[in-house]
Amino acid sequence: MSQSIRHKAEALLRADYALEDLVKDKDLPKILHELRVHQIELELQNEELLRTQQELTATQKKYFDLYNFAPVGYFTLDQHGVIIDLNLVGAEMLGREKGRLINKPMLPHLSPEARPIFFHHLDVVFETQSRQSCELSLKNLAGSKTYFLAESVVAQTGDEHPLCRMVMTDITWRKQAEQALRKSEERFRVALLNSPVFVSEQDRNLRYIWIHSSQRSFSTGEIIGKTDAFLFSEADAQLLSDLKNQALESGQMIRQEVNVTINNKPRYYDLTIEPAYDVMNQVTGVLCAHVDITQIKEVEAALRASAEELKRSNAELEQFAYVASHDLQEPLRMIAGYVQLIERRYKGQLDSDADEFIYYAVDGAKRMQRLIHDLLALSRIGRKEQKLAQIDCNQLLEQVLINLQVAIEDNEATITRDILPTLNGDSTQLGQLLQNLIVNAIKFQSDSSPVIHISAKQQKTVWEFTVQDNGIGIPADQQDRIFMIFQRLHSRGEYPGTGIGLAICKKIVERHGGTIWVESQSGQGSTFHFTIPY
Repeated sequence: MSQSIRHKAEALLRADYALEDLVKDKDLPKILHELRVHQIELELQNEELLRTQQELTATQKKYFDLYNFAPVGYFTLDQHGVIIDLNLVGAEMLGREKGRLINKPMLPHLSPEARPIFFHHLDVVFETQSRQSCELSLKNLAGSKTYFLAESVVAQTGDEHPLCRMVMTDITWRKQAEQALRKSEERFRVALLNSPVFVSEQDRNLRYIWIHSSQRSFSTGEIIGKTDAFLFSEADAQLLSDLKNQALESGQMIRQEVNVTINNKPRYYDLTIEPAYDVMNQVTGVLCAHVDITQIKEVEAALRASAEELKRSNAELEQFAYVASHDLQEPLRMIAGYVQLIERRYKGQLDSDADEFIYYAVDGAKRMQRLIHDLLALSRIGRKEQKLAQIDCNQLLEQVLINLQVAIEDNEATITRDILPTLNGDSTQLGQLLQNLIVNAIKFQSDSSPVIHISAKQQKTVWEFTVQDNGIGIPADQQDRIFMIFQRLHSRGEYPGTGIGLAICKKIVERHGGTIWVESQSGQGSTFHFTIPY
């Protein structure tokens, strides 16, 4: 082997020597220069080729990444819908690995309703040789649908079998938005069909371009292109035009109650006017919603009339109660005095029946006096002007307890309290309120001695007072009755009273702008709450 190589080398060397003999000495430097230049050119060309190769490799990588990771799916399909090639995003769309999809049909990945659309799309692409598009839905492994826009062109491959290049863009969000919009529009349409609201759109000249109304006094065709002057009187049309022009100029929503005449009848509307905008955010007109509130206004007017009548009736009733009670006091005082005089003078001197009759007469006169006294107290609350001032409720309660000292001691009642607030009110009325509640707590005691606690806590806009006791309690179904005048839950033999005390409490609290209620169960005591605004 080495001998053969040596023979070849010697042959080449002899050829070089023969060449040198042919070349004149004067041509040798020129030839060597040309050879060196050619060598440098070759080296430069090699560097250029290497740089071009590197750029080509980088470009291939860039386009490979663009192809595989573009936000769309790229598919190459034959005329039968078989996948010849696809990018990674396309494989992700189909929910499979890329290698498992090559040379496999597209059909299994399409939803049933998309399959005929897909094959028709392919047929049109290959027949027309032009760019085509369609919407397709795919089903994933979880069974849910995704929606895509498919755009396809024919790719000539140099043989007799052209291919289809398809780009698929995910439009699921758009389809979901369209479905939501359709549902919203359908709900809006149904709501309008069953709504008494008159809805309209007018251009900048306030000519109607769209309306919806449940009223049948006019047709849509009659109004389109017309202004408010067609529907309303001159004064009413001017009022509406002024409001709508105000919305056009300010670009702000306007809401106002308006009173207009339609078919010679007054109608009240809650009118909302919104500026309408185009895609360039330019005001193009107004959108109006007219809610017919005529019936509400009529009911409000009737309620006001009823309230005024009730107020007048209550005033007359209070006046009657005051006059009657006041005028009854003197003759009743005379009757009671003479009956008591008969009792002192003749008790025990007549038979037992006479003594019993005298007893009932005296007791009835005393009860009548208490009733008249309470009626006068109730009527005075509504008649007398409140004297509002800052009241220290701690001092007020002290005075009330002094007034009730005998009753507290006789019943061995224990009364405790928290620190109470200072507030604005009528001291006489609030004192009577506390006194009535404490008297009730003492009166309706259980077998044990009365234990009563008075407290107050600050709420958002009011002080909430509580008067808690350990008495006999109040059944749940009777708690609404106790604040009504003359309502008694027990007989006079069990617990004395007129049935007016809590009615007085309710009236005092309401005159101060508060509310009163009770929490209680039979046999477990009661907690009366009332509120007084700051």
